Amino acid sequence: MQLSELLGDWLGALSAPVFHAVSRARHARTFHPRGDLVRASLVPVNPGRGTWSERLADLGEHLSGAGLVRFSSAVWKAPRWPDALGCALAFVDAQGKPEQHVLFATIRRPWTLPFAPFATEVSDYLANDYFAVSPFSAPGLSKLWLRLHPEARPRRGEQRPRRERLQSAVQKQRSLLLEASDSPWGPWTPFVRLTLLELLEGDPPGFEFDPFLDARGLMPHGFIHALRRGAYEGSRAGRTPSVPAGLPRPTT
Repeated sequence: MQLSELLGDWLGALSAPVFHAVSRARHARTFHPRGDLVRASLVPVNPGRGTWSERLADLGEHLSGAGLVRFSSAVWKAPRWPDALGCALAFVDAQGKPEQHVLFATIRRPWTLPFAPFATEVSDYLANDYFAVSPFSAPGLSKLWLRLHPEARPRRGEQRPRRERLQSAVQKQRSLLLEASDSPWGPWTPFVRLTLLELLEGDPPGFEFDPFLDARGLMPHGFIHALRRGAYEGSRAGRTPSVPAGLPRPTT
């Protein structure tokens, strides 16, 4: 384990009581307290030729299938103020059981966090790029950064509520490209297309994302991922939700 990850583990453990207290006080996650859940499909995209691209193509095959996406604001429960946005992605098996979670936000690097709310279009989820912030490794790929990039940007000037805009995007089966790079600044190579299929009702408090669930082969590394271990455990313990029997129903 690298020194940065050891430091992240230590700071995460120290911060766990704070996350526990905040989550208990607001009866929701400390960050990303309210979200919109969408069913999605994931299909591989040919990343091109070369050894790196071939290994990326293999990873795309492992990540293909069904998925669940949770879009959310990072701090506020409603989109009224400047904020960063999150996009949590679950890769699920044929029975809907999560096998891999990857967390994205409109934050390119940790040190850009103070500026992210002012560079984020908070009124529309699909008006932004989402970054995994810290790197991953995968079979044959020692270090890669990930980005979700909407294939079609929404029209500017629309006044509809954010959830209505998302519903419209789902009805049109809008898509985002999962892209990779060997640098946090790109260039970016698409290797999976994520298509939005079905907007679900509600946001069950028991629906959890675990940044260390990595059965599809994406293994998290770095300070931010290590920091999340204690922070997520504290936030989860502070909510004590009643876990629902299943996912919410589709929005009609």
